[in-house]
Amino acid sequence: MRILVIADIHGNIDALKAVINNAGRFDEVVVAGDLVDYGPAPGEVLDEVRSLSPALWVRGNHDQYIARRPRCWGAQGLRNAAKATRELVTRRMLSARELRMLSVKPSMAAVNLDGLRILAVHASPHSPLCSGIYPWYTEERVARALSQASRHVEADYVVAAHTHIPMLRETGSMRLVNPGSVGQPRDGDPRASYMIIDTEKGVIHRRASYNVEKTIGRLRKFGIEDKVMRVLAQTLRTGRAPKPLY
Repeated sequence: MRILVIADIHGNIDALKAVINNAGRFDEVVVAGDLVDYGPAPGEVLDEVRSLSPALWVRGNHDQYIARRPRCWGAQGLRNAAKATRELVTRRMLSARELRMLSVKPSMAAVNLDGLRILAVHASPHSPLCSGIYPWYTEERVARALSQASRHVEADYVVAAHTHIPMLRETGSMRLVNPGSVGQPRDGDPRASYMIIDTEKGVIHRRASYNVEKTIGRLRKFGIEDKVMRVLAQTLRTGRAPKPLY
């Protein structure tokens, strides 16, 4: 079995389609949240993800905040960009029904796929929406962040995103999988990032190239102010947030 794991698509339909084309055959899909904000095509992203019929689909902090629920901050250098695209793009392009559909997705969910137990959450089991797990965390800190998972399910894999930085770690009997970001990578590589859990070959991390300038061009059409547009373009082109995270 091959399970496609994606997260942090952020309205970037060209990146998402590149991932789907690059992934080849897959049997199931896990979506770890944040389909909206930053990108120009939230509706197209939502339609594409729905067409994949994910086995697991949890909401991210941007998905939740779009319905005016309590916020949690993301990358400091991108807060104005998130606000601008939320108001000028996401709220204008998604219907009330679509926004509600995003907001009511579970913050944490589990599934058994052919004997493989997977728990999905956007950020971490300890803090489902707001506190991600970073590659530079110590083993002890990762274990503490994952400790909440065992209270919900004895998982073989815990899928957690939010940081936009791909990571694969083991702690005890669990493997932590962060697929990185499809639409807003922040690890210095602007290509769309995703992972495949292969029951025969293990976890495979891949990148997919797409037309970044096309995405930037679509964003410009929404009338986003120049200084915010420069930040969005820089992030997409370089795969880095303009300031240190958190």
